[in-house]
Amino acid sequence: MDPLTEAFQTINDDNIIAIYKNIPVTKRCSGCKKTIDKTEFIVEENIRSTCNTCRSKNNLHKNNQENIEYNNQRKQKLQFEFTKIINIPFSSEEPKKIADIIIENIQDSDDYKWKYVFIYICAQSNATQKNPRKHQDLTKQRDTPARERFACKGVIKIDVKTRIHCAQIQIKHDELHTVPSNFTVSDWVKNYISENLDLFPTVIYKQLVSKELDISIQQKQVYYWWSYYMTRNKSTWILTGFHKELQEKNICINECGIDATYNTNNLTFELYVLLAEVNGSGYPLGYLFLDNNGNGISGARTNTITKFLREFQIRGILPQFFLTDKDFAQISAAQEVWPNTKIQLCHCHLRRAVETKLKETTLPKRDNYEPIAANHEFSFIDIEFNPSNKAYKATRISGMIRKQAVFEMYTYCINNSLVWVWSYMWREWYIKDRWKSWNLWARSAFNTLSILKTTMIVEGHWKVLKRDYLYKFFRPRLDLLVYTLLEKLLPLQHRKFQQILSGRETLDWKKSLKSEWKKLA
Repeated sequence: MDPLTEAFQTINDDNIIAIYKNIPVTKRCSGCKKTIDKTEFIVEENIRSTCNTCRSKNNLHKNNQENIEYNNQRKQKLQFEFTKIINIPFSSEEPKKIADIIIENIQDSDDYKWKYVFIYICAQSNATQKNPRKHQDLTKQRDTPARERFACKGVIKIDVKTRIHCAQIQIKHDELHTVPSNFTVSDWVKNYISENLDLFPTVIYKQLVSKELDISIQQKQVYYWWSYYMTRNKSTWILTGFHKELQEKNICINECGIDATYNTNNLTFELYVLLAEVNGSGYPLGYLFLDNNGNGISGARTNTITKFLREFQIRGILPQFFLTDKDFAQISAAQEVWPNTKIQLCHCHLRRAVETKLKETTLPKRDNYEPIAANHEFSFIDIEFNPSNKAYKATRISGMIRKQAVFEMYTYCINNSLVWVWSYMWREWYIKDRWKSWNLWARSAFNTLSILKTTMIVEGHWKVLKRDYLYKFFRPRLDLLVYTLLEKLLPLQHRKFQQILSGRETLDWKKSLKSEWKKLA
């Protein structure tokens, strides 16, 4: 048998299948137009016209299209836009104020924050983003997270029509993104802080925590609002309670002194103290913190000091003498609260003012000296002896002591040709018209002499505060200053007062008097 016949006899169905498996079968893809193995077209029992690679690409593209369509549908659902016309009953206000009132109501409703840039823009919009400004000192740079931004194109346009008493509001927000985290202090917390300004911020914070304060509110936020209300109120005062102790011991307060000191706190508040004279020593009745940055309205400082002094008047303190420097806010306040009290200027401040004026090397640009009025009051005053020759009104004549004092000063000035000195002395110290300067500083202008000649007891009080307790601090925080006054200085004053009453401590003036007495004995 020849070999060809033998080969055909061995062929059966199984051998044919095995042969076909070893023969490569190809097919052309309708997608990529490539001729590749036919097995790339088989899916389960079906043969596709495109290869597996093209089908994968088509499925991915289809999924992307579905995602885009889904996102567009979702975005349309999240978009917000409407236009509304409302009536405004407060058309007398400026349009900007009316718009701000409307924005406050919108913010309360949608929880978003809107920023005014000619129009109101969403505070989280990319349009409001600015480049971060880092401090050059690396130790002062903060790791505050940036606000999350969105391409929301949020905008509110408010057209206030004051003539027809209406406003047109147009709001557009392309993406209703997440609302920013709210770390603001709520109104009830602000009200609690404003009602307890006499407490330290740390104490206020502890009390707020016990009242279930939100965990996001920090202690420094409480301190910020405490400082804000302290500054906004412009003043606050503390009563030391010494007046009660003096009244309980039947000690009458006949003389008081007031003075201010500066640079004691970081808020630049002026610190006033009202001291009571008791047996030659001064004891603080109260402290006044007053913000006087020059932005206050006219008379605001006088009104504040008046309210401060009124607190002592209603508690039965009616001094016979009130010692102060030539601060007309203090003088006006004392005259209003205690109209029958003799205002006494500090002798040291008086001498300092005169010496400072006499040391000046330049002539004043303005002069209000009235030679005619001075001549009518004292005939020995020469009208021609004056820096100017204007006509002046007449005033009344005073007592012989004042006449003698004026005569001595005038004679000295005219003998030494001190025309400008005489003009100053008359205008500021001897005239009896404006502010009644003579009555303020002359001890002979009242029928009783005061024990205190100067405000040195007040100055000594400030010396103890600054040199004994604040020597390590320059403009410390206001709460630290209040703590030092209440917890450090006042206990020492109370202890000294008790020691003097019990005889354990002797007053300084008594020691010096005893020493001089022994020398003369």
